[in-house]
Amino acid sequence: MNTSHNSPRQIMMQSPTKYFFLKLGKRASSIIANNNCKKCIKQIDMKVGQKVFLKSLDSRDGDIKEVTVSKVGRKYFQVEEMYNTRFSIEEMLDDAGKYTSRWKVYPSMREIEDERESYELHNKIKQQFSTYRPNYSLETLREIYRILMGIY
Repeated sequence: MNTSHNSPRQIMMQSPTKYFFLKLGKRASSIIANNNCKKCIKQIDMKVGQKVFLKSLDSRDGDIKEVTVSKVGRKYFQVEEMYNTRFSIEEMLDDAGKYTSRWKVYPSMREIEDERESYELHNKIKQQFSTYRPNYSLETLREIYRILMGIY
């Protein structure tokens, strides 16, 4: 479903996180690119010989591998180190057919580190508000609300 034609309420019901990012506007464009939204993922131009990083989505495969692109097609590419696996250029995931993908592709190690930091910060913020009554003043809570809603 294309969110550009949905009302803010529909977007909020579908994905509260996306709703808050949309409310933040341009400041959140880099954050939205790191979301799992297929249309938000930054695509990179794949070239033979290019080094990319694979992050395991499955704990059995280890963590991160640096690999070299060996073939590039219109929709898929392959890497030298995994000759029987093809990766979708659009989704930046391995093509697992009807099964769950096991690898996510990143153009640089920095993007993996940024994603980890984003995840950690999200969890820390969530943890601060998961208690029944956080110990924040009313003015602090109002300021947090204004930041989240993009009201200045």
